[in-house]
Amino acid sequence: SVKRKIAREIPKAQQILLRDGEHALSQLYPSLQRSVAELEAMEWVNGDGYQHNVFVRWHNGDIVRPKTWLWQDVRTRKILAYRTDLSENSDTIRLALMDVVSKYGIPRTLTIDNTRAAANKWMTGGVKNRYRFKVKEDDPMGIIPLLGIDLKWTSVQFGKGHGQAKPVERAFSHGGLGETVDKHPLLAGHYAGENVLSKPDNYHGGKDGASYADFITALEAGIALWNNREGRDTEICQKVYSFNQVFKRDYADATIKRASDEQMRLLMLMSEAVTLKHNGTFELSCGGKVFGRKNRYEASDLIGTHHKKVVVKFDPNRLHETVWVYSLDGLFLAEAICTERVAFGDKASGREHDKARKQFVKAQKAAAKAQQTMTAQQVAELMPETEDEAPPTPSIIEMVRAEGNTLRKQQ
Repeated sequence: SVKRKIAREIPKAQQILLRDGEHALSQLYPSLQRSVAELEAMEWVNGDGYQHNVFVRWHNGDIVRPKTWLWQDVRTRKILAYRTDLSENSDTIRLALMDVVSKYGIPRTLTIDNTRAAANKWMTGGVKNRYRFKVKEDDPMGIIPLLGIDLKWTSVQFGKGHGQAKPVERAFSHGGLGETVDKHPLLAGHYAGENVLSKPDNYHGGKDGASYADFITALEAGIALWNNREGRDTEICQKVYSFNQVFKRDYADATIKRASDEQMRLLMLMSEAVTLKHNGTFELSCGGKVFGRKNRYEASDLIGTHHKKVVVKFDPNRLHETVWVYSLDGLFLAEAICTERVAFGDKASGREHDKARKQFVKAQKAAAKAQQTMTAQQVAELMPETEDEAPPTPSIIEMVRAEGNTLRKQQ
């Protein structure tokens, strides 16, 4: 048969290549076994985002599947810090890194994917091989290079990301956070399943969700369980210890870099590049617009300065208060105060307002399109019925009589 002929004459590797593509073929090649014994605790940290398979009712009432960004120590595999949000964005990555630095110190090396969220300018600006967004000469220096961290990107092999380069992805597979967090008893009844072919019996399609408070409690408990489980089969744990135990042991002997107050400010505050006017004033876009106007700030120390473009750092929850102005290479210049509080006072309100406006426009466009895309039957039903037209009555009637083979008109 054809099946036996293919099995006899075409090697298995070539069958996989022709049927499933290059990436599937690359999985046949033995993976590289790397040793982490030469690393110190907190020397190398890697991070990635995890999409939870559970429905949660968020602050705004939407039923969503949250996404959590996690930082993990490469040597000991301990999850160091995490932040969760509606999506993977620069804020969650920055704040999670702030948690790592404030609690454990500054790592020497970071490994992340080259995604739009992870490779944003405010985190990785100035890194030569960023390959994301347009790279400009006047781009501000990102937080990661300003902290003196060596950034490593994961590679893309045959059109897909190389997950083996990040040990944190093993926390997302079988027995990982999908078990310890998503299947936590507090979230019972809201599990979405691992994929479209694996749905629980009580799957409701996102019609309801667990409360935000219960989700955060389950997330904290699940990550603690993941870190404290003993008998881990890794090079450092040796099927005896937990991730927490080996991290505590090795961290005591490691050389740790501590962040200064100025470096912590870089992590705590958000940034925006603005054009500085000659009178020392500028506007921030993060607060949105109200009646076409933005929040306006003034730095008297920068009146007449030669700086044309500067970086403004601010607390996203206090846009109507003091902000800090830096040069593009990270040098502190001055403080600025808000002189015109015409837009939103926090970034979240501006973001929610913009989202609500976009949803309104999208809903109206969909409704308008629905009005235009009527079926032929609907159009026919709305057409007026056709009635037989009554013949008009003429005012003058002409009679015609036949006489022989001629016609004679009679008035």
